[in-house]
Amino acid sequence: MHNSGYHHTSRRSAPHEHASRCIAFVDARFIDWLGDKEDAERHTARLDGLRALLENLLEDAHLAHELLRIYWYSSDCEPVNGLLLRSVAAETADTGVSMVLSMSRDMMALTSQGACDQVLVVSDDDRLLPVIDHMQSCGVRVCILADESAQDLSTLTKSDPAWASVLRQADVRLMVSSAELERCLWGEGAAEGSQRRSAAGREDQGLRQGRHRQSSSSPVDEAAMRSHLGPMVASWWTSMESEAQAELARQLPEQRGLPQETDRSLLLHLSQQLGRPLTLHEKKAMREMARDVVNSSQMEISGPADIPV
Repeated sequence: MHNSGYHHTSRRSAPHEHASRCIAFVDARFIDWLGDKEDAERHTARLDGLRALLENLLEDAHLAHELLRIYWYSSDCEPVNGLLLRSVAAETADTGVSMVLSMSRDMMALTSQGACDQVLVVSDDDRLLPVIDHMQSCGVRVCILADESAQDLSTLTKSDPAWASVLRQADVRLMVSSAELERCLWGEGAAEGSQRRSAAGREDQGLRQGRHRQSSSSPVDEAAMRSHLGPMVASWWTSMESEAQAELARQLPEQRGLPQETDRSLLLHLSQQLGRPLTLHEKKAMREMARDVVNSSQMEISGPADIPV
């Protein structure tokens, strides 16, 4: 496999010259997102090709001499030689909490045992940041697998600050293109099929499924999205106790976004309503509409808050 063309060593931590042992922690849903997989195609990756892909990325970046082990976190998986499977709940069931807890436990245990000099994290979940920071404080180099968006962190910080924060924490960022992932995990010719899907367009869907972060080249019907999400945000607001509403209204002027617990509650509510995780554009719209409904409720004498669409 040829070099994917990009790796970055952070200035925040100098590379370990003699680091040679690496363990990979792979979030299966993130792999599906990187490969641009729709619902019917998820969990179809040829996992026997995963080791070769990761080993080549590490070798091209002159990192680990040996990939000791791969942990695979998935809600739907079959045994594969060379992979340690960790069964976790589907993200639609618990917004990825079980995956984060399971991966964090493994990372902490292996770090405390001195099992490796570096780790390769294949996930975009910013809830892993505390354990990533802990591993680095113990002298472990942390590599993060990323898509092409990692090449422009300034832009990414504005569009997806959570993902950007994960990438900024990395000692090394390794980039893989969706075409390269297709070739390695879904077989030769799969990339052509992906291009045909893209050419066919997804305007009828309106929104990409799963955790997909939509690029600027993927058009989004903003009005339709807000019209779809508005009633869900309204039902979340009206289901809150009056005391909780008042407290949120008090906190909101002091923050640019939403308080962390409020954000999680709202994300869980909407993902349960939709039956899937929200896209980046949906999350952004959700937070804006939540602020709108809280602010408008403070100005209304009576009646339910309107959701601007």
